Amino acid sequence: MYMKSKYIFLKKIYKEFVIVFKSKNHYQLYGNDILILKYFKIKNIINTLEYYNINYIILDNFDIIKKKVFDNNRYNELLYKYIVIELIRSSYEEI
Repeated sequence: MYMKSKYIFLKKIYKEFVIVFKSKNHYQLYGNDILILKYFKIKNIINTLEYYNINYIILDNFDIIKKKVFDNNRYNELLYKYIVIELIRSSYEEI
């Protein structure tokens, strides 16, 4: 719950960024950030974010390890696509 609280706080500051928390051996994502990456077959989160030009921040506690900003950030575009696809999928399930 502590990490999710951090995520909610940081998301208010960095709205168009994927916020990645670094744990011992892996990365953790929360909220909409998970939904955006749900489309991709992820082997490496960071390579995927860079390939699709999505702004991201890697944090270890509140220390920013890496912050990548793209001029053509696709965060909102991919989030909207996810929402539309889920709406269409749920409407077909109701039929």
